[in-house]
Amino acid sequence: MQQSALSSCGGVSRISREEVATGTGLAVSPDGRWLALYVHTNRGGEVTLRPRDTAEFHRIELIPPALPPGVTWRVLDVVFSPNGNLLAIRTTGAIWVADVSTGLILYQIGVDPEKQIYPGRLSLAADTLAVLFWPPESYLAEAKAKKGVEVRFFEAATGKFVRSIPMNVDSSDAWTSIELSPDAQWFALLRRPTRWPGKARLSVHSPISDLQRWESKLSAEDFEWSADGQTLIALGQRLVWLDAETGKQARESKFDAGSSEYHRLRVNEEAGLAVGQFSKFSRWKRSVMLSDRRESIIVLWRLDGAAAVCQAPLPPSQSMEAWLTSQGEIISLEESYDLRPQLRLLKSAHIVTYRLAQK
Repeated sequence: MQQSALSSCGGVSRISREEVATGTGLAVSPDGRWLALYVHTNRGGEVTLRPRDTAEFHRIELIPPALPPGVTWRVLDVVFSPNGNLLAIRTTGAIWVADVSTGLILYQIGVDPEKQIYPGRLSLAADTLAVLFWPPESYLAEAKAKKGVEVRFFEAATGKFVRSIPMNVDSSDAWTSIELSPDAQWFALLRRPTRWPGKARLSVHSPISDLQRWESKLSAEDFEWSADGQTLIALGQRLVWLDAETGKQARESKFDAGSSEYHRLRVNEEAGLAVGQFSKFSRWKRSVMLSDRRESIIVLWRLDGAAAVCQAPLPPSQSMEAWLTSQGEIISLEESYDLRPQLRLLKSAHIVTYRLAQK
């Protein structure tokens, strides 16, 4: 049997391992009480909301919206609200928001038929839902939004439209992330570089107007707000802390991932942990256009000292996406692949739960 992704990490114990159907996606509520498992085909999708303490579950069926010819529908992302009460399901051309306790869909946000703009990346915080709306060329393809984008704000529980802010964002949906501050008084945009190594642009804005608080260039591809809204934590080659008021770097981790890309960060301050994923590459091979696919690395940090307590390499035949819970668990979706020339075929998938030993 193939080892779990963190089996080489001392001080990390595996609690459970459950096989799931290949192609299943996963999301975990911040408190660790709920799992959302989702699957899709081009004809529709299904999300199963499963509480971890009972055998009961809710099933949500998704019917794809009308899309332009040649565009394939799929579930792109599933996100719990910070308090775990709501679930946002982002798909091609539509966003659904459901009540977690009942599994009922509360509302749907779709394409604006008048302006022909599409709902893209989203963020949930403080009873607010923020959604980036893109023109077709920046949503269905990766062309820069020449005419800008809109950030629309809704009441998270009802879907009631609150306001819209036009913004000049010279990027596309695939390379842009939005995150509301915990009190929804600010939002941050990260425009990732389309080629690595490169500098991303992180900026903080007011949701009342297009007032920009600051913008900074940094080598990072993912970030989160701290729980008190005073800091942004960003992941590039290192884990760095930025002052939310000025954008100035306050501190950084000692661990350096070196030449890496596809950074993914998740933070749970109640557990005092952060987990990051990096994909390694060779600068030399990339400079001469050779294949440079190498292993990925999973790193687990304690936030109080920015110390890396676990570093686990993953070969190309394995992948892992991890969530942290307030109970100090690490819940991951781990997949194994059959590697063949020019192919990487998915063989199996498991949900694995770990716990970090107390200091």
